[in-house]
Amino acid sequence: MTKKLYMKSTFPNIFFALFFTFTLTLMAIYPSYGDITLSQIFGDNMILQRDRSVVIWGRSTEKGEKIVVRIAGKVLRTRSGEDSTWSVTLPPMQASGPYILDIVANNRISFRNVMFGDIWLCSGQNSMDFPLSKTGEGQKELLKAEYPMIRLFSVKKKYSTKPLGDIESENGWESCDIETVAHFSAISYFFAKEIFTQTKVPIGLIQATFNGSKIESWLSADILKTFPELKEKIEQIQADSNYLEAKKQEFEVSNQKKWLERIEFLDEGLKENEEIGWESPTMDTRDWSEMYQPRVWSAKGHELADYSGSVWFRKKFTLPTILKNKDLALSMGTIHDYDFTYINGKRIGQTYNESVNRLYKIPKELLKEGENEIVVFSIHFGGEGGFSGIADQMYLRSVERDDPIRYSLAGNWKFKVGFQLLNSKAIPTYPIFRGERNEPTLLYNAMIAPLHRFPIRGFLWSQGDANVGVGKSRYYQALFQSLITDWREKWRTAGINDELPFLFTQLPRHGAKKNLQANTESSWAEMREIQASMSKIKKVAMAVMIDLNEEDNTLAKNKNEVGKRLAAQALKMCYGKTNIIYLGPVVDTVTRFEDSKLLVTFKMTGTGNGLMAKNQYGYLEGFAIADETGKFQWAKAYISNYNTIVVYNENIKNPKYVRYAWADNPDANLFNKDGFPAQPFRNDNRNMPPPPANSIMSLQDE
Repeated sequence: MTKKLYMKSTFPNIFFALFFTFTLTLMAIYPSYGDITLSQIFGDNMILQRDRSVVIWGRSTEKGEKIVVRIAGKVLRTRSGEDSTWSVTLPPMQASGPYILDIVANNRISFRNVMFGDIWLCSGQNSMDFPLSKTGEGQKELLKAEYPMIRLFSVKKKYSTKPLGDIESENGWESCDIETVAHFSAISYFFAKEIFTQTKVPIGLIQATFNGSKIESWLSADILKTFPELKEKIEQIQADSNYLEAKKQEFEVSNQKKWLERIEFLDEGLKENEEIGWESPTMDTRDWSEMYQPRVWSAKGHELADYSGSVWFRKKFTLPTILKNKDLALSMGTIHDYDFTYINGKRIGQTYNESVNRLYKIPKELLKEGENEIVVFSIHFGGEGGFSGIADQMYLRSVERDDPIRYSLAGNWKFKVGFQLLNSKAIPTYPIFRGERNEPTLLYNAMIAPLHRFPIRGFLWSQGDANVGVGKSRYYQALFQSLITDWREKWRTAGINDELPFLFTQLPRHGAKKNLQANTESSWAEMREIQASMSKIKKVAMAVMIDLNEEDNTLAKNKNEVGKRLAAQALKMCYGKTNIIYLGPVVDTVTRFEDSKLLVTFKMTGTGNGLMAKNQYGYLEGFAIADETGKFQWAKAYISNYNTIVVYNENIKNPKYVRYAWADNPDANLFNKDGFPAQPFRNDNRNMPPPPANSIMSLQDE
């Protein structure tokens, strides 16, 4: 939040000038007794929700403090309460601006370039978090992304065992331009660009995302307690502020210990606290080779080019007089991929990330007069390996940061190969604790709960990957329905009593293609089916992504199309664009046709001007049929009318069931003529139980 002391510097006559000087003198003698602060959601460049009453709130250092709020010619007055909190409610405003929001008490805070428009809360995991700069079209888009009426507020990635009172952001509200847009969520940027282009309404984006997060972490404790299997855990989290730290310690004991045991088994040199360990100062190194550091293994002519596995490095040094009797900092730059680092046989640190600069503290007790030795055990999985920083990053210094003395460690180091990885799967990736994004309520408490009082236009959601698993889809359905219901209910505290629009993305294709996966369980297909069922809830809509992936990349880098599809749903649902095509074909009925064929009819209202096969050959892919035995075979299919398809297989005389795009990574080329893909479907969900009873749904009007 940007705070500015704002005072008028011109006065109509000398009397007021003298009065002003006198007032300043009094303020110096008698300081103001209290200051006001505001929630961090308020700041320069912010968007306030149009056509809604908007609450402005904060705190004062004193109770009963007089506060005046001015914006767009409107003046509101209040006092801070007994608990020192205060708030005022702005009346609904049309899309307009820019304005200055001025809050005056004993101090004065002014926010500039404030607009009234529509705010969308964009949340979820990797796909929604994916920045514009990493998309296929991102680099070109960066050069032309000058949209000052689009603003972004990035919520800091944070977690908490209890709901927090305020939100945090690294940069506050940012206007969209070529300097800021690179880190915008690509989906939300393309969504906002399309909405603004069509409506000219200022668009605010609140991005609250966390990579790899499960849906449970985005739900409130209130709603999760209604799930019997989660009630006890929620109560434990609420009662124990150290819950997450305890889970982390438990994880490290059970997982990281096993990982280390595997490493020790593979590498004969990793025998810590034993004389034979290669970190030992008494190690015989006559058969060790020498290598200049820093120098990555992928460099031309490198001794370890194309090598994957572990390598031990060591370098002796004589402690300079100026560094004696001091705790030291050891800097080594980046090392690919993992390292354990020792001084005189004692481990002083380890890092499990190839992009982190190594900076370890060396306690003075571990150093000795004369010669000392640094040993680095590294594990490399391919590509660049070894010390990958620059020479200036390899040094010793005092832990006092202002000490200018640097003792360089660049130069020749001894090295010896430990174990070679002929197969990268011989050693798993180091297990990293991810409880902050998986444990229930933690992300909701820190990244969603503090926003409830801030009016918005609706939600954008992209999540599901982290919850995929065979047999988990029905559980996810209950959680997803509960999230929609719960978030809408929580925003009623902002005076929003109608159903806030909730737009989300369906899972894209994933993984490698398999032979007729329609005969096997597909957890990704089941999850897509559950996601599609959410469209029955009022003011909920889904963007189909089954045609989007890139070289088996789950993140589907073509975010432009994803954003446009979500925008089409919003333009229809929220912006009165009644003639817009906003969805692809959705299956309606499956009936018998000419005895040995099935006729699939699609709903086409608002979903296009007829069916088409989108490939260079013009035939349909991804259909499979089965008789009453349920054993599926690939089927032939052709478009018979603007909204019907005939599906058949000559070897199946009495077909009963049909599936389309039913696989983790299916063939899918059925579209409408307006470019929207058909939803995957099946009509054989015989084993699907009814929706769980503990979730509340208000259904769309048919």
